[in-house]
Amino acid sequence: PRWKRDPEHEAPLASGRASSALIVPLIVGQKTLGVLGVVNKTADERPQTAAGAQAAVGGQPSVVPFTASDESLLTTLTSQIAIAIENARLYEDVRGLSIAAIRSLATAIDARDPYTHGHSASVSRLAVQLARDLGWGGADLEMLEFAGLLHDVGKIAVPDAVLRKVEPLTSDEWNIIRLHPFYSAQIVKPVESLRRIVSWVYHHQERWDGSGYPDGLKG
Repeated sequence: PRWKRDPEHEAPLASGRASSALIVPLIVGQKTLGVLGVVNKTADERPQTAAGAQAAVGGQPSVVPFTASDESLLTTLTSQIAIAIENARLYEDVRGLSIAAIRSLATAIDARDPYTHGHSASVSRLAVQLARDLGWGGADLEMLEFAGLLHDVGKIAVPDAVLRKVEPLTSDEWNIIRLHPFYSAQIVKPVESLRRIVSWVYHHQERWDGSGYPDGLKG
């Protein structure tokens, strides 16, 4: 029922019809992922046998039956393909869980500060839009999305009394706030797959004119 003819990925049969077929299921454990099929095995062009020496009909190679050896070869191949497909699916599942965990963490951090509710998601979305317009793509965009979501995770180290203070902050309180990019980077750094974005997270409060923090980078 899932068969779908795709002209871009399937060459038409030279004879216009299927004269022989070998179909082998793609199985991992007790789960069937699909099938791998081949059709119209052609005779060896070298005249080693009567079938192989048989003249082609209409200028096309003659079609011969599939053998037990063909079945064994295809079965071996499908076992490897099935494992590769299942591994790819597992990777996507784990990746999906990781993204969901990152989003949940960012949401939880933003919830601590009523003034910046949804801030991390907005930063992530706008950064990705800008980067896409600049020609970024693939893994670069994904890493930037993660950086946007995680850039303020270091606020977890900022006391509520400072984070939620309505009155103007004192100089000491501002110093505490200015440490949150450092803490964000420290939280992200141990995750091997996110090492690339550590510097992005750490420097997210820098400004072009050098008035930002924590390192006062300029230009």
